[in-house]
Amino acid sequence: MNPTPQTTLDTWRNQTIQRLCDGLNLLLDNVGETLVDFAAKSESVDLQTSFFDAQHLLAMRGDTLLASFRDELIRQEEDSNIQHKPTLGEETLSLLEREAYERSVALETIANNCALRNQQNFHAFKQRMSAIHGGRKFTLDDLPLNPKRVANAYEHAIEALDIPSRALLVLFTLFDRYVMAELDVAVSEINQRLADAGVLPTVKYTIVQQKRDPVQQHDDNPEGADSVFNDPASEPPPPAPTAEQTMTEISRLLSAQRRRRAYKELSEPPANYPPVPPQESRQRVNEALDSPQLAQQAPNPASQLLVTRDDKVVIDKELLLKVRQTLKKQRALIHALMGGSRKVVEREQNAIDIVGMLFEAILDDDKLSPQLKTLLSHLHTPYLKIAVNDPGFLQDAQHPARLLLDRMLQLGIRWVDPTLQYCVRKILDSNGKPDYAHLNQELDRKAIQLEQSKKVAEKRTLDAEKGQTMLTRARQTAESATQTLLREHRLPTAVRIFFHTIFTDYLSLLLRNNLDVEHPDCRDALDAAIQLIDSMGTSDLEGARAAGERLQGQIIRLLPHYQDKIGLFVRNLDSTIAESAISEPEPPPIAMEGEAPVEAEPSPPADEEAIARVLQIPVGSWFFLQKNPADQPLMVKLLWSNPHTRHVLFVDQHGLKRARMTLEQAAADLESGALRPARVKTEGIFSQLLASIKQKLEASIATGNHS
Repeated sequence: MNPTPQTTLDTWRNQTIQRLCDGLNLLLDNVGETLVDFAAKSESVDLQTSFFDAQHLLAMRGDTLLASFRDELIRQEEDSNIQHKPTLGEETLSLLEREAYERSVALETIANNCALRNQQNFHAFKQRMSAIHGGRKFTLDDLPLNPKRVANAYEHAIEALDIPSRALLVLFTLFDRYVMAELDVAVSEINQRLADAGVLPTVKYTIVQQKRDPVQQHDDNPEGADSVFNDPASEPPPPAPTAEQTMTEISRLLSAQRRRRAYKELSEPPANYPPVPPQESRQRVNEALDSPQLAQQAPNPASQLLVTRDDKVVIDKELLLKVRQTLKKQRALIHALMGGSRKVVEREQNAIDIVGMLFEAILDDDKLSPQLKTLLSHLHTPYLKIAVNDPGFLQDAQHPARLLLDRMLQLGIRWVDPTLQYCVRKILDSNGKPDYAHLNQELDRKAIQLEQSKKVAEKRTLDAEKGQTMLTRARQTAESATQTLLREHRLPTAVRIFFHTIFTDYLSLLLRNNLDVEHPDCRDALDAAIQLIDSMGTSDLEGARAAGERLQGQIIRLLPHYQDKIGLFVRNLDSTIAESAISEPEPPPIAMEGEAPVEAEPSPPADEEAIARVLQIPVGSWFFLQKNPADQPLMVKLLWSNPHTRHVLFVDQHGLKRARMTLEQAAADLESGALRPARVKTEGIFSQLLASIKQKLEASIATGNHS
């Protein structure tokens, strides 16, 4: 029985609210990276701070904003059923408030643009609503979930957030891209549903496909030259078999395996059954795939991964095993529901087997994180449908569904990002017809954003590490120079304290960028220090004061916060000389006075050849770091090798520091396997998975193991 128009409207309203919330969810997932990108390009420190503050605020209150947006949409829809005519003062106040707030003007513009680009669809929707409600005239503002209501709900959700205007502009741009674009599709869908239900079926409307801004042109490897997919040490591989050749061989092997299994079970050649018409075979498989028994008897044990926004789902080996068993159970149910292998043609059997082996290969791949494996396992049934209904999926290397899965795998190796979660949900909700172009664009856009953020983070990490290294070396040089100055001199305690603190800090700063003590600035400082020491030794107050003032002028140019301390030291020089607080000559200690000697990091023994091999590793190479065999391997990148301090620095996929170790430790970890190269061939992960399936089938045929 066909649903009534009102039932159709209610169903569409609930689905559209969820669709708009999904769009806002994706906005929240992307806004952080966008704000970081804006901050990296900002010249003003205040502007950078405002973008980072906005990022932190949205990360903390994103769930609250999403809930407020949903509640306001529902409230507006409920209130729309009540005939409400604003009083004169109420309408005037609303207009005054709208003019007073910049965000209201911007959101009103976005709502108007949405109405303009969907003018024909909204006109058709108004006519159909009028027909449903007995001829009552409908305006755009009377329509359910119209652009103004959606914009008002968003304004209500963000009005409590204290976000700078520049950051609000980013939020508005993303709102138009991710949320209002969903409304474009929704208003097209309701027209189609109402027309199908017999409500003014001849009124024209436009079919809207989801469209996004064109992705910035980039090369085929947006992850950059240091991508994990590039193995600089490998030679150019020989031409790989084409996708069609690989699939033909896999199909041949599956057919051979199936015949051998049947012969083994029957101890005689299998009987020849009447051929099944291809149309009937495909219909039977589709009915099995659409059966509710699949979800009832074999639900995915990690469904929480589809609805949570954050990374709080614990995925261990036990859960991965349950996922594997569930996928296997799903295929067994499909096989039973379609009546066994005799009821379908071999092409459908091969398609089901190949997709099943494909997802098992994903679960077996140690380069993929447990989260990525579990998330992609939800695509098992949707991709079974695609493979059964579209032969090109497994044969055509450029098939959009195949490119999308390959792109998700490539991105997932580097980043398990909420955009992947969004893509999986969209595929599940698409009834076998996802918008591949849109999802690929989202993945490409996210890859570019993440790569840019990674580069910014890597630069900060490297600058901090280099700065700390230079400062340490400069401090050591400055302390050595100070020890040399004070050795063999009997000086008052106050003078010694001055040289060990203020003067050493100043000399360290001079030496940070240039370790040459003969540099003119260093030479001037040392000359003034020698003049002060000599004057103190001869009790020459005028000479000591002149030297002190000379040092004071030099030091406060770089260390202005020491001005009061230096001024006090210079003013007290006469009393310092008069009191003659003399200390013993400086011994030649290694550590600075008052400090304990710094112990060197303990490092395992390693020969110089092994250390030389570590230094030869190209910067940008990727590794798996796994100190504890029970832990999940962490993918890290070599960011810096320092032969002077004999250290190497590793960062993760986000550019954050993960490990700093000595050359000896790195050599030992490479030897033990705790640090091992992460090398992936360049032809794409999907092709590699097909190749591994082919190898397993060949081994199965060769050994006679057909399980």
